[in-house]
Amino acid sequence: MEKKQKENVIQLAVFTVALILSAIKPFEFSTWAMEAAIPIAATIFLIVIYRKVTLSRTAYWLLLAFFLIHLYAAHYSYSATPIGNWFQETFSMARNNYDRVVHFLFGFLLVMIVREFLIRTTPLKNSIMLFTLSTCVIGTLGVIYELVEWVAALIFDPDGGGAFLGAQGDIWDAQWDLFLALLGAILGQWIFRKLYMRIMKQEGCMEVYNSENTCGFFEGLIKG
Repeated sequence: MEKKQKENVIQLAVFTVALILSAIKPFEFSTWAMEAAIPIAATIFLIVIYRKVTLSRTAYWLLLAFFLIHLYAAHYSYSATPIGNWFQETFSMARNNYDRVVHFLFGFLLVMIVREFLIRTTPLKNSIMLFTLSTCVIGTLGVIYELVEWVAALIFDPDGGGAFLGAQGDIWDAQWDLFLALLGAILGQWIFRKLYMRIMKQEGCMEVYNSENTCGFFEGLIKG
């Protein structure tokens, strides 16, 4: 087994343990189930396409970090995380802002994975267009998440949906979430784009773009 594969097995094991721990006596099981469904679905998808489409080692570590942060909130609910409550009480904040931090980290951490995907499948390299498109993708994913979150709360848990949405009475919660995700995406690229490019080169993840490579990439993704 190669070093990368061993790392992936370790990452999967850590994620599985964290998932199980988060499911033990959660704040509200329906809320946990809806929140946990996101990393579970993403992990299954990555496993299914693993033999055809693999990301860099760094990308998987970034995903794991975000999933762990998210599962912590899934256990307690975003509006009642102990860390968020501590900051709220210590600094006299109006609300538990853990969800705001996670939305920022969604953009800050995952935008580099979006860049990796675009670099490997399009002629866009280290350019303004790549920067802009990566930010737009994060924004789009953020909008989709907000819509899915809203619909899921209405359908599956109309009574407990408030805990899942985590708005805490803020009518501008969705707008704040999207703004922070976009801000994270912009700052993440501005700070780490050159470093991440070097990491991709070191890991041999800089595929030379051409139409055949791109078609092969997506063909492998579709066929599985």
